[in-house]
Amino acid sequence: MLIVAPTVDFSIFTASTTVDTTTKALVTSFALSTYGKSFILSQTRYRPVRIYQNGTYQQGYYNTTLNFEYGLTATEAYRVFEQDVADAAIFVKNFYPDTTKCTQNQFDTLVSLYFFEKNLQTLLGNSGTYDIQTAFLSGTAENFANILMDTSTNRQRHFKEAKIFALGEYGDALSTAWLRNEGIQYIRANYPDNFPSSASSPTTEQKRQARLSYYREVQLWLSGMTELEKQDTTNLYDQVVAGTIDPLKALKSGTSNTSSRTTSITSATTSTSSTSSSSSSSTSSSSSSSSSY
Repeated sequence: MLIVAPTVDFSIFTASTTVDTTTKALVTSFALSTYGKSFILSQTRYRPVRIYQNGTYQQGYYNTTLNFEYGLTATEAYRVFEQDVADAAIFVKNFYPDTTKCTQNQFDTLVSLYFFEKNLQTLLGNSGTYDIQTAFLSGTAENFANILMDTSTNRQRHFKEAKIFALGEYGDALSTAWLRNEGIQYIRANYPDNFPSSASSPTTEQKRQARLSYYREVQLWLSGMTELEKQDTTNLYDQVVAGTIDPLKALKSGTSNTSSRTTSITSATTSTSSTSSSSSSSTSSSSSSSSSY
């Protein structure tokens, strides 16, 4: 696998640095910054309905591990998002050797990468598959940013991540109000027949999620709903208000992200520790390049 990418001249970009990009500390000492959290959120869209895209189901603000059978309001989706980014930050801190150092903007980039890719080992680029684990541990910060710029998938997001990693430039953030309104419009535009599904057409569950989420958000019916669907939605709404139905049950149950990712963290840490000895030897022989971390 590749560990060196074609060089990009980042001096051509105008950077408005919002975090400390010079102070290096142990990766375990960092928390996701407010700017990093806002950046990640801004790359998502509020989807109350569980939809199928790019080979996986997602719901809320890009949650790909749980199924919220009654849909999600924007407030609930944000609560799930907060748990997801917290889990991603934990994963990053456990993935690398304890002695690994980086800056705040670099840590934020790694959390973003794991949040979306669920992978800190490899990344597919135009030049081939990159070993981003080795590239981060034993390469330079400039080269890691170059790898992100050479990506062949999700190019716009990776370009933005590269600017964060190299320059501390997070760009403009989208507000939760904007994301909520966009998500509401998405329901209106796609109900009832255009929600992406692994089946040939939207499922009954997706349509029910759309009706209930929309009603909970704006207290209105979606165009085309039958009287029976309105009655069913009202009944479900009353149960949510009464507490009989908990839309966040999946988050609070044993199927939460944390439990499912703990295994991944453990296995990834084991994998990393097995390679860290070889990485450390290469790091010591290239201390001038690894000093950027």
